[in-house]
Amino acid sequence: YREHSGISKLKCRWCNWWRSRNGYLGGDRREVGGFGQRWGILDYGEEQLMQKYTDIVQDTRGNAISGATVTIKDSPSGATSTTYASDAVGANTNPLTTDGDGRYTFYAKDGNYYAAVSKPGITAENGPVFTLKDQSGWVSVKGYGAVGDGVTDDTAAIQAAITAVTAGGSLYFPAGTYICANMTIAASLRLFGQGATLKLKAGVTAPSPIFNLTASDISFDGLIFDGDRYNQSGTRADNITFARSKAAISTGDTSCHRIAISRCTFKNFYSSATVIIGDDLAICDNNFHDIDHTALTCGYHNSDTAIFTDGIIFSNNTVRNIGTRTGSGDTREYGNSLPAVTGDAVLMRAQNVVASGNTFLQIDRCSIKFEQFRRNYTITNNIHRNTYAGDSGFW
Repeated sequence: YREHSGISKLKCRWCNWWRSRNGYLGGDRREVGGFGQRWGILDYGEEQLMQKYTDIVQDTRGNAISGATVTIKDSPSGATSTTYASDAVGANTNPLTTDGDGRYTFYAKDGNYYAAVSKPGITAENGPVFTLKDQSGWVSVKGYGAVGDGVTDDTAAIQAAITAVTAGGSLYFPAGTYICANMTIAASLRLFGQGATLKLKAGVTAPSPIFNLTASDISFDGLIFDGDRYNQSGTRADNITFARSKAAISTGDTSCHRIAISRCTFKNFYSSATVIIGDDLAICDNNFHDIDHTALTCGYHNSDTAIFTDGIIFSNNTVRNIGTRTGSGDTREYGNSLPAVTGDAVLMRAQNVVASGNTFLQIDRCSIKFEQFRRNYTITNNIHRNTYAGDSGFW
């Protein structure tokens, strides 16, 4: 009934968005310190969430077969797939019917598929397996089923997208609010977004940060992280276990080097926002606010006191309203009293540190608290207002 494989070249690979795999597009670029990471202005093109596939059903003589039923199935499971009429989540169009030219078209997320074709008077047959995969080097979380409606738990879909990205690739979060928790990044990856909020699932059991990192060379750009702190609970403590418990980004006790965080917002965290062990960190151009524990804790291992961070740039960040608050009705002004649980903006065990151009406002303890391994610090052009340690802000 067909000449299926010869027509598969009509398959459309989305290549009209973010045409470069490497670096940011458009806008001016600048070097961040000595790490050689380029942060520029993202030039977001038309958002593509899924892949488009077009094919023709023909008989053995090459004649098009109209009115045939085409059921798209997952390979190798044989389960009936979910397909769409356009590059947007909507009604399932599977099974499909060929038009007068024998053609059928659908959109689906990345994956392996085959077509089961049937029509009265012809022999039913399964076509060859074909793969839909974005060739631009970018993967969208919505292509793996993430909804981003602020209600649906998108954890499994985002984890599937993370797993699908080739090491060194990029994962895109379209605008939306993604409810999630306790996802693992185990390979080099760039995560970026435009108007996307990753919100920690309410009432998670600690330890449940949004992202657990177990690899080096991971970067985050343009994302909003919301800890939903007044819908979290658990015993507060001035230790690293609590700091990691409901963070946005945590490396646990794994040393993950060359972690870069740029142009992100971290807000409403019950514990710390970011807790990282590793060398050569770049934390630049971010906004941290309304966080109970710390904006950044780095260089702290749970048991090995010899561990520390060697090399960190913390520059051009705004950090405000840091300290424990018991609920939305707790309207105490920040920076007026020393809390029992850490309310330092930044807490670090590190050497070779550059802290410059940051603004610290309303901090219950210190702007930056330096503990052991205090060697080779460059501190310039920082602003401190209303910190418990005074307007110098350092301890």
